[in-house]
Amino acid sequence: MAQLDGWSWRIEPGAERLVERDRPLTFNWHPRTDELLGSSVLIPTLSAAGEIARQRIIAEAVLAHEEGRYVSYSRRKTFYTGRRRYNGVAFTYTNVILVVEDLLRQGLIEEERALPGQLGWQSRFRASPKLVDICADTDFCHELIGLIQLKDADGNLVDYRDTDATARMARELRAINADLMSMRVELRGPGIVRSRHHVIIEGAYYRPTEPSLYRVFNRRSFTLGGRAFGWWQNLPRHWRHRLLIDEEPVAEPDFAQLHPMLLYALRGCRLEGDAYETGEFSREHGKLAFNVALNTRTPQGTIAALANKPSWTLTPAQTGDLLEALARRNAPIADCLHADQGIALMNLDSRIMMRAVQRCIAIGIPTLPVHDSMLTPRRYEGRVAEIMEESAEFILKRPKPCRVSVSGLTVPQMPRSLSLPPPLPSQLALFRDLPVSACVGDQILLLRRSLGLSQASLAAKLGCGQPHVANVESGRHRLGRWARHRLHELLRDLLARP
Repeated sequence: MAQLDGWSWRIEPGAERLVERDRPLTFNWHPRTDELLGSSVLIPTLSAAGEIARQRIIAEAVLAHEEGRYVSYSRRKTFYTGRRRYNGVAFTYTNVILVVEDLLRQGLIEEERALPGQLGWQSRFRASPKLVDICADTDFCHELIGLIQLKDADGNLVDYRDTDATARMARELRAINADLMSMRVELRGPGIVRSRHHVIIEGAYYRPTEPSLYRVFNRRSFTLGGRAFGWWQNLPRHWRHRLLIDEEPVAEPDFAQLHPMLLYALRGCRLEGDAYETGEFSREHGKLAFNVALNTRTPQGTIAALANKPSWTLTPAQTGDLLEALARRNAPIADCLHADQGIALMNLDSRIMMRAVQRCIAIGIPTLPVHDSMLTPRRYEGRVAEIMEESAEFILKRPKPCRVSVSGLTVPQMPRSLSLPPPLPSQLALFRDLPVSACVGDQILLLRRSLGLSQASLAAKLGCGQPHVANVESGRHRLGRWARHRLHELLRDLLARP
């Protein structure tokens, strides 16, 4: 799994243990209160940082126990170098080793220690029944420490030097997370089993947290990867659609054929039809082969990667024919296949999605991003789809480079009951790269659709010319002070309607 929190782990029917790897020690979980510190068993004997480490190790041991798993940790000093950015200042070799030894002495955890020289294996521990009993009434909460994460080519977290760019991205995520945490996200209905700290669906464990995002960049580069992650992304698509946001059912507008469309747009041309349809093989095979080919370096590597997919049914020879058919079908971008382009495209799509989230927040629409799609209450689906397409246009500097698919369950208009955000300057201060005119443009669009006004009619009410209102709506110009005052009066009247 790509995430450090909210992972899902599946139990094989009839198996005595989980087939997935142990839960890594992250220091991202801790008791909601300090009640464990006052326990007659857990007498504080360590430094302040040591006590923080003990609380977090206990939290992860108990949470993992509920899933029937161990927590893995390293006994190598070098492992802890540069990890404070992601795990906090208490995450040190000394603190971890001292706490583990202390808990072992008290019989609160059980340990399986890896022998020296066992490459690829770490030591691990799990909560003992005694510790589980002590924490029976304890609630745990999640603290996301590293908002901007950088990994090396092997997928290991590495430290980096902060720059203006990383500081800006962290500010953006903090602002976004502050908005997301005000949302109520729930999963209800049959087929959902709730343990004390988990939601269990089809044998998989999920650990919901307050909605929040972090971004992961790859290969030691902030131009590769960069997608945002949240726990809800681990849910299968059909379960995501059963989520409720602020008590409302959700829709999931998503970019159609996003990476092919991005590649065509970057070449200055438009994708016509379906990039995955070859007329010779099924679309399902074509879609999987195309996207695997974007992340490999040679056709042979693509064939080998596809052969390892459980759902792949074509022979190597048939796979080679399919790849040639995809290259013919997508001749303008054929050289991008087997050229390791996927990770750079992820950086591009992450920028598009971050801007789309910011735009939605600016006009008061609740959303949860899922890489190339957005979860939002159904009544906002059409407007969110428009914002996604506008964001792609803004980032790529090309007209309508990408299309968004919607469910058809909603009409792409905003409801009259939409709650608008408070005054513009304070909210847009969170997103300094977002033009002030952008939010005003969305409000003008809302007014026109809600009141059934043409641009000319609204321009007359605002005392402006129709071309000027059109340019404001598209985000290219601003309204003057008097026109903004009239706009706010119209919005207040709209919201006062029953």
